[in-house]
Amino acid sequence: MKNETKIRILSFLLCFVMLVGIRSMTAFAVENEITSANITITKPVGGELPDLSPVSSDHKKYYADVDYWGWMAYGTVTPSSGAEFKTHERYELRVIFRPKTGYTFAEDCVFTINGEATGCYSKDGNEFRYTYMYAADPNCPTYTVTFNKNDGSNTTKSVSNVFDNYKLPSCMFSAPAGKYFSGWTVGGYPKDPDDTINVIGNTTVYASWRDIPSQGYTVTFDANGGLGTMQKINDRYGEFTIPECSFTAPSGKRFAGWSIWPGNYGIEPSGRKIIVWKDTTLTAIWEAIPQGANVIKSVNYDITVPTAGTNSQAGVVSTTSKYSVSLGWSTNKDGDSLNDFNNKKFEAGKTYYADICLVSNDPYTFAEGTSVYVNGKKYTAVWTMGSSYKKYVSVYDIPFSVPSQEVSHTHTSSAWRTNQAYHYKVCTTCGELLEQEDHKGGIATCSQKGKCTVCGYAYIDENENHNPDMSKWTACGNLYHAHLCKDCGAHAVVEDHKPGPAATDNKPQKCTVCDYIIVPAKNHKHKLTKVVKVNATCTKPGSIEYYTCDSCSDFFGDKEGETKITDTVIAPLGHKISDNWNYDENNHWRICSVCNEILTETQMAHEIENEKCTICGYDGTTIKIETNTDINADTNNNNTDNTDSSLNNDSDGNSLSWLWIVLAIVIVAGGGFAFYWFVFKKNSKV
Repeated sequence: MKNETKIRILSFLLCFVMLVGIRSMTAFAVENEITSANITITKPVGGELPDLSPVSSDHKKYYADVDYWGWMAYGTVTPSSGAEFKTHERYELRVIFRPKTGYTFAEDCVFTINGEATGCYSKDGNEFRYTYMYAADPNCPTYTVTFNKNDGSNTTKSVSNVFDNYKLPSCMFSAPAGKYFSGWTVGGYPKDPDDTINVIGNTTVYASWRDIPSQGYTVTFDANGGLGTMQKINDRYGEFTIPECSFTAPSGKRFAGWSIWPGNYGIEPSGRKIIVWKDTTLTAIWEAIPQGANVIKSVNYDITVPTAGTNSQAGVVSTTSKYSVSLGWSTNKDGDSLNDFNNKKFEAGKTYYADICLVSNDPYTFAEGTSVYVNGKKYTAVWTMGSSYKKYVSVYDIPFSVPSQEVSHTHTSSAWRTNQAYHYKVCTTCGELLEQEDHKGGIATCSQKGKCTVCGYAYIDENENHNPDMSKWTACGNLYHAHLCKDCGAHAVVEDHKPGPAATDNKPQKCTVCDYIIVPAKNHKHKLTKVVKVNATCTKPGSIEYYTCDSCSDFFGDKEGETKITDTVIAPLGHKISDNWNYDENNHWRICSVCNEILTETQMAHEIENEKCTICGYDGTTIKIETNTDINADTNNNNTDNTDSSLNNDSDGNSLSWLWIVLAIVIVAGGGFAFYWFVFKKNSKV
């Protein structure tokens, strides 16, 4: 019996060590993952030496190596260091990001240089490599690109005044008999239409031809973790335009482009032309949805309703610090006459269609699903795919009917309607905009958005301007005390403990400011009091169940006082958006399915077509305002300890690998011991 008891105790200890090891490694790995990395570099300037020491935003976690190299006008290689930059020449910049010991880059880590998102990269272990092209002077020389038909027929003009990069066109030659166009050849290398070449001198581009196959090739599409299907395309060869992606993106991701090559090397946008000369698979590539201050989530632009006899305004019609707006007019929806009505006079009784293109200015980019409001109505923006497709979004076919005659009536004003940028009133009879003004007033806090004092829309994001309670200090662990924020409980004003007299046999050493016991009395014995668990809500943190000593202020995870802990906080859960719309006569919105709070970011004016809102279904008859009644059950089910999150570990160059080895040994030893006990020892007693 004694041996059996010892074995059971040993088994329990092995399991405990395994659990603690997994938990500790999980927390440590997540804590040391790098989710964003940015460096600042100096662009080439004629007459100066290369600066090979980039400034990193966080030297504690990672660093970056920089190297310059490139080509002069006639192909002479420029030294990567030790030589001055020369004007009228171009230089490439190579950057290698490396994590420091103990850190690793997250799979969706965002890399930026001078605040701009990086381009294509290659990964070697946990290193990320990027290549950029810069010019030491904007007035670089230009060159001519000439096309050689290579036994084809027809002719084409050369292209002059080419600087730096040049995108190859579709084939303009007729193929020889029995042949099809299989791409361009530049400098001995095969290229596809829409490929970009670096022109460093006068360049000749040769057409290439292949024999027409007896049976065409198949193009298939791989969702790569996305949802849905795309039908394969059979019997294709030669030039092929990549279609739009119709897969549904994985959660938290957006479509970044297509990969044609194994290993996802090289990403191509929809609409790009490639050459199909064998069975080809296009793999969808997904990227994390960008976040941050440089991401444009909403755009507002008003177009003057056309009147008969006035000219259509076209071209660049608006410019802000973040983006510019270009406008075009056409007479047909989805027709061939795109922008065929620019700068012409509108005619009475006809309908015209406006198209707008939005171009972001560096360092801004458009978010996935950017909201575009035109005259107060929300439209679905589409990506304009290309080498810089994140910088362009467009809205097409916005209808405007020119009145055949003036209809006299007295305007009836609606209540205030609202969107993310402003509030406005319209005539409920004719829909004419009667009044509009930007949101105003309102004060945001660290826990509440600032609301417009006119329409009540929460348009100012929360900030970090805490409201500290200066009347008292609160001890925050063994290092410092703080004045806590009255609104959110954050440590708003912090200072280190100020130790009093040293501890004796019967008296502890206390902080002279907050009375925190820094060192307990030498003969101190813990007197533990249980602190019940407080559930976190959508916006407020909670705390785990724990025990605190009445006289030394230490925290413990068990009532015996054997497991000392420092963190008792459960982070706020965050809102869960309801699937259903609520609405009144002016706006619609969604609520949090947990706490019933109105989510102001979903609140907007109705988009009425055929007397019915196309978003929520409101038809002017009934008002729908619902609440979720099963709040407590959902809240309790979602209160979990954040420290139990799953481990994200990158094994490439990870300094935590030794912990995995120890864990594996413990698991194998524990499993072997359990097998031995339950199979051999137990059978020996039978």
